[in-house]
Amino acid sequence: MGYVKKSSNINIAYDFNRGSDPAIFFSPENNCSYLMHMITSPHHSRAGAIFSFILALLFSAELHAAPPHQMSHRDSVFVQQMRIKFEGGLEYMAPYDASRMIRTVTMDLYPSVQFFKRVHLSIGVGLTTTYAWGNIIQFGKNFQEVTMQTAAFGIGPGLYIRFEPIIVGRFSLSIDINEGVLLYSENFPAGGDIYNFMSRLGGSVCYRVSKRNKLALSGRWMHVSNGQGFNQHNPSYPAAGAGLAFIHYF
Repeated sequence: MGYVKKSSNINIAYDFNRGSDPAIFFSPENNCSYLMHMITSPHHSRAGAIFSFILALLFSAELHAAPPHQMSHRDSVFVQQMRIKFEGGLEYMAPYDASRMIRTVTMDLYPSVQFFKRVHLSIGVGLTTTYAWGNIIQFGKNFQEVTMQTAAFGIGPGLYIRFEPIIVGRFSLSIDINEGVLLYSENFPAGGDIYNFMSRLGGSVCYRVSKRNKLALSGRWMHVSNGQGFNQHNPSYPAAGAGLAFIHYF
């Protein structure tokens, strides 16, 4: 075999060793079968056939090489508008139910990703810690009201969602949702269990201090429950309050 000439999608092989007419074969599958025949055939030069086989493999690899993935313009813009940020905040919740006089302080630490440029949507998963204290009214054996003191620390993972549909200059208004599953230092509230679900819903006024830093003043409604139904084993309690958060963009 002398050399392999590629023309469009057809390869033409010239066997100078035997002075034969050009052999035409298609690539890449026919290349391999034809050249394997040449290697095993006693009528052809094995060295020339092996050389041609190597060329065919290189050519086949070139054909099968996947083109590099190029991100579309829409995907590129979407990625450019994503921003990684970290939010840390403190909240104080006061009771408004006379039978659930429990005060609550929470601290949230949430890394999150912010999407879009004109309106901001932030989603994050982080850590919530809390301390709650006060008293709760439960029913005794003879359905008599009994006031019980209660206090506990709690900690657990949480989900954070913030949507900012209104952005004017350095200010923005947001709708905030926080959901957490907390383990407590003891059964809390009194008569309950060692775990609770904490749900918070509210809004915030955000102020952009600098390119990378922002402050958020929030108002929240909160509900704490262990999800075991409406009975004495689930002494849920509501509260409402305010909080202040610091947000840093990376």
